[in-house]
Amino acid sequence: MTAVLLLWSAGAVGATECAAPPVAQAAAPGDPRPACAFLELDVAGRAFATLPSVGTSRGVALQRLRSEVALQAPGGASARLSMVERRSGGEDGYIGIDGESLVPVLQVAEVRWDWRAAGLAVAAGVVDDPWVMALQPAWDGVALAQVMVVDQGTIARADVGGWASFTSKDAVATVTAALTTGEGFQRRERNNGTNLTGVARLRPLARSDSPARLELLVMAREGSRGLGQAPDHRAGLGAVVAHDWIAAGTDAMLGWGLQGDGTLLPAGASLWAHAGVSAPIAAWARVDQTTDNRQVQGAGERLFLVAGGPRLPGKGASTSLLLGWQGRTLGPNATGSAGAAAGTATHTFFVQLGGRIGGWLPLMP
Repeated sequence: MTAVLLLWSAGAVGATECAAPPVAQAAAPGDPRPACAFLELDVAGRAFATLPSVGTSRGVALQRLRSEVALQAPGGASARLSMVERRSGGEDGYIGIDGESLVPVLQVAEVRWDWRAAGLAVAAGVVDDPWVMALQPAWDGVALAQVMVVDQGTIARADVGGWASFTSKDAVATVTAALTTGEGFQRRERNNGTNLTGVARLRPLARSDSPARLELLVMAREGSRGLGQAPDHRAGLGAVVAHDWIAAGTDAMLGWGLQGDGTLLPAGASLWAHAGVSAPIAAWARVDQTTDNRQVQGAGERLFLVAGGPRLPGKGASTSLLLGWQGRTLGPNATGSAGAAAGTATHTFFVQLGGRIGGWLPLMP
């Protein structure tokens, strides 16, 4: 393992010929990739204080821990495995493996084949959700907060199943269709239904010389959940504009059914911006307005997030030291604990050091 890491650190970073195809979508038509391996570790530690001071309101937390390894063979075949950390007894529990141990949890276990000459790709296993992965790389702040649909539990980050995707020449348009279990990633499936998700992505500036990149997104999902096969349908829209100095985007979602309750009608909208890769600082800002049931007045939740700080130098690494504030405000009919007025508005101030280190290693000349 030590030898592999030394080889990787010496030659993998900057091996552009091994660059990965886009997640949860086909790459634009092109030549097959060479045989390569990929290693990445994404870690963030946070010191925080939450007001009002209810319960454990100050401390130090492992905000993010994710590891990924991938292998890419000539001809288009590839496989990925990623793990994240979770508390074995749950965030509020005390029964787990050796008390409150952090344990690795499977996030993605995917086998994939790309027919790059035709702009086609298929994948199966525990796969990325195509809507989440249309938004998450653009948001680029998952160590601060998950994208809105994951943060609110309306769409899972990944699921058991598969997807097929087509990307046109010059990457002007991408269409992805996914068939997944709906529950199999997080728990045992409880019905015979499946989720069918379609995501279309249009890039109007792909053929131009513009330094800006524009992407328009639309999503629809027909699904079911729970013992009674309750509706779990989704529809979403999004738009992203990105430049090397700044990026901004918005996404919105309507739902019919939530967590096995077909009577709930979730909805949400998110607006965000962050500094681009060429900016000398790292900075993010975001506001979400969401609800578990849009038919109930006062059942909404609002999220505010602001964070910024210096990018720290380091070859092959994306590291930053951030100061930030996150606020959550709940409506009177959406309080986390009935009758607990202190839970209707919380403000968390934090200092966070995070780094994402990794790269590709060619396996043969």
